[in-house]
Amino acid sequence: MALLAVVALCVTGCKYEEPDPFTEGEWFAGTEVDAATLTYGQEQYILYCYACHGMEGDGRGPASRFLRPPPRDLRLATYKFAKTTDGLPHDEDLLHILNKGLDGTAMLPWEDVPPSTMNAILQYIKTFSPEDEGWRDPDAELGERILAGADPWKGKTSEAIEAGKKAYHAYQCWSCHAAYASPDDIRDWTQEIKGDRPGTLRPNLYYSESKESELYTVGVSDNVMGMLPDLPCEDDSDCEGDGQKCVMERCEVKLKIKPPDFLFDKIRAGADVESIYRTIAGGIPGSGMPQWKGSVDDEVIWAVSHYVNWLTGWKDTRQAVEMKNKLRASAAKEPPPALAPSEPAKPAPAPAQ
Repeated sequence: MALLAVVALCVTGCKYEEPDPFTEGEWFAGTEVDAATLTYGQEQYILYCYACHGMEGDGRGPASRFLRPPPRDLRLATYKFAKTTDGLPHDEDLLHILNKGLDGTAMLPWEDVPPSTMNAILQYIKTFSPEDEGWRDPDAELGERILAGADPWKGKTSEAIEAGKKAYHAYQCWSCHAAYASPDDIRDWTQEIKGDRPGTLRPNLYYSESKESELYTVGVSDNVMGMLPDLPCEDDSDCEGDGQKCVMERCEVKLKIKPPDFLFDKIRAGADVESIYRTIAGGIPGSGMPQWKGSVDDEVIWAVSHYVNWLTGWKDTRQAVEMKNKLRASAAKEPPPALAPSEPAKPAPAPAQ
């Protein structure tokens, strides 16, 4: 349906002008990219990316208003799954996103596109940053890549899953994601690991909790399927309505990001243990998912990664539904914090690594 809508839009109203080729190269985070690469990347971007991300890279291509989550505004040089700390992401990780896509979104995997073409597209995308910002900031540097290293739980998957289950709940992953244990277990494990017991748990403990992002937005007109015009602005005070902010002289609405329920939702940037480790360690900027690297022991991050991977092995199964129903039924009987404990989950084999 989205494709048909794009065709209809293009037939009735798409205006396309051939862009000028690049005559000079540009520098991005200390690396020069020649004009020929940028021109080729521009051509291929129009072929593969324009429909969603738009000619200006602002996430407003002709298909964008039909897509949720909306396409990324590439001008901002912010990326949820860059797996980098304190700086711009490395090309290797951005190319991984382009090649593998983001599961559960309209960002498709482009593994069949030649590597040289993907690299040219990536370099061209960097030109969307405004002068002296993002990739075009002369002082910008690449951040430190978060790499997985050796798994300390190798050969001890069952132990890792058990330790990860306790850590997942003790470190309050359930404040955004769904919980998968009884309130009594959550309190006991928190006491065991952190030395104190949590007080009131949130009422909808077994559902994911949407969080309003300060970083990611969508245009006001796109948010209501094009029924309102764009609103110009100089700062946030010019924008009306709840959850609006001024983004590059245009009022936009802050996105509400819903974390995945690992028993039912897809993990967008890789569900294998190593990918999950890198995501947890690096956090997800703009989503409320903090960076764990440096604040939590690596062994704990690996354990939680094994546990989340194990949960995904139950995805959409009868056992997953039964477990959730028991937990939710127990929560409905008594208000938090004194919720009745649920029956323990039936053991399941760890998913393939």
